[in-house]
Amino acid sequence: MNNEKKKGRFNIIDLIVIILLVFAVVFIAYKLLPKNSDNVETQKVRITYYMEKCADFVPAHTQIGDTLYVSDTNLQLGVVTDIRVEDYQPNIESANDENYCSIYITGEVDAVMSEHGPLVGNTLFGIGHTMVIYAGMGKYYVAVYDAELVQ
Repeated sequence: MNNEKKKGRFNIIDLIVIILLVFAVVFIAYKLLPKNSDNVETQKVRITYYMEKCADFVPAHTQIGDTLYVSDTNLQLGVVTDIRVEDYQPNIESANDENYCSIYITGEVDAVMSEHGPLVGNTLFGIGHTMVIYAGMGKYYVAVYDAELVQ
């Protein structure tokens, strides 16, 4: 007779398990939904990166058409559209500065242009933003030098 009374009843442990399952489903759904769900349209943005002091042999390993990546997050920053190498001009003369150059790497990427700079994925790249990027086989410690919409 005791067994018949317990069949249709929930106890506190059943309630806790149900609540935990609901929270788990909500958490998983939140993580899987796209972050930019407000349907903001991206535009083609041309971003120029600048590295003041670069070893002379590195720019030879970057070609137009190579993919640009942020090194620590693997966020793709489009493709290289232009490379400009200049002589390195140090502020103070050093005996060890003869095998260096300055480099400008320009790439085009789909981004949302905001008042503070281009937003690629969930990362804002304002002018002066520093990072390490890969361009082809070259690795560069750069700052964002310029950003403009492609016409």
